[in-house]
Amino acid sequence: MAKMIEGAKTAYATLEACNYASPFEDSRKDLEAREVILADVNQRLVEAEARAAKVKEERDDMETMNANLVVDRRWIQNFGVVHVANAILDEPENTNAIDEVVGHAREAGYKAGYTECLDYVNIVFAKKFTNERCALRGVDIEAAMKAVTDAYDGLIVPSLTQIEECLGVDD
Repeated sequence: MAKMIEGAKTAYATLEACNYASPFEDSRKDLEAREVILADVNQRLVEAEARAAKVKEERDDMETMNANLVVDRRWIQNFGVVHVANAILDEPENTNAIDEVVGHAREAGYKAGYTECLDYVNIVFAKKFTNERCALRGVDIEAAMKAVTDAYDGLIVPSLTQIEECLGVDD
């Protein structure tokens, strides 16, 4: 029995020398290292999910803002430009100036048509007709038309002035 005890002691000494517990210690250290890595990965995952949620919220906000801008742009295209154009065209200064230009253009056309008609009538009848009965006889329509068109070209329309002021302002 002493020999057996001696053999057991030798085997135990041999096991201790081989560090029989060492593989379990290495496994425990590997497990602890993996737990630390897993905790780090979980922390990064939580942070990434928080960033993704924030990005999704910001994206939703941007989509809403974009939708509002698209609606505003469509309104401007469909209605706003028409309102601005009508405001410019309906200005009393503009309508009065256009009435004068149209009136003088009509008179110039009347005088030119009357003169052209006289030329054709004189050829056909071989008689000299004159423009004595023409209401615009002796009137310098071309000079009056030029004066009216120059006045229209220099016209200041208050709506246009307001638009130019708005365009010069930074939003």
